[in-house]
Amino acid sequence: MDSLKERILKDGMALNETVLKVDSFLNHGVDAQLMYEIGTEFKNYFMNHGITKIFTIESSGIAPTVMTAIQMNLPMVTLKKQTSKLLKDDIYQTTVHSFTKATDYELTLSKKYISNEDKVLIIDDFSITIPIPATCAPASSTKRMAPSAASPFAKKSSIINTLY
Repeated sequence: MDSLKERILKDGMALNETVLKVDSFLNHGVDAQLMYEIGTEFKNYFMNHGITKIFTIESSGIAPTVMTAIQMNLPMVTLKKQTSKLLKDDIYQTTVHSFTKATDYELTLSKKYISNEDKVLIIDDFSITIPIPATCAPASSTKRMAPSAASPFAKKSSIINTLY
């Protein structure tokens, strides 16, 4: 996507070998027009994949994910980085590492936002490894997310690595 490449070359800053700073247009300052174009690009690429929901991780993926969800007319779900007092039971959790913050997060997803019938697209700012639910059958306690070929997660896509 040429407009994203141009913006990264203009405003992106490589802080080291693993961190590219793009906060001036992606998450601190948000270029709404660029986010709309990113949403269009994702819609065009994934529209025939049977996606039923779009997930993101708070907070960098929210703007482009909203634009994609609107254009695909699909529900959007944000995976929480902090454990909530409101989400105690019937949740999936997994640990992911943030290279930009050099810390691990416990991602939390309420089981009510995913079912075995869902085919999920995960959009985030950069590629990360997200262990995903092996099954989404309701349970009464926390379940660790674990990778499985039977998972309802259709695709994982990152803005920078996919479109750039």
